[in-house]
Amino acid sequence: MQLWRAPTTEARGAEVARLVTRWSAAATCAAFSPQADNGFVVVGTRKGDVHLWALPGTDIQDEVPSSVTFVEQNIESSGRTVNVLVDFDNPKRGDRYLLRPGSAVTLVIRPKR
Repeated sequence: MQLWRAPTTEARGAEVARLVTRWSAAATCAAFSPQADNGFVVVGTRKGDVHLWALPGTDIQDEVPSSVTFVEQNIESSGRTVNVLVDFDNPKRGDRYLLRPGSAVTLVIRPKR
């Protein structure tokens, strides 16, 4: 399940977190509480499992400064993705890095003005 921040007049919507159930079971229902101090997301699966996550805090880093080093010329057969190589420093959060090698990300490229 993806958790997104709603767009505002100043910023576009952005993915905040990917919440994965045990054994990657599909969520069939979901609810959340947006309260700042005790916010949570809860999902249920067809098997009857219930998964609960605390909402991420407001200290989420939205931008990772980077530079595009290569754009593949071929679009994948699905017509929706293209491989892009980007150089960046992968910041640490606690004992984990922000991005995992090989994972998909949403990349926003702002043109130079």
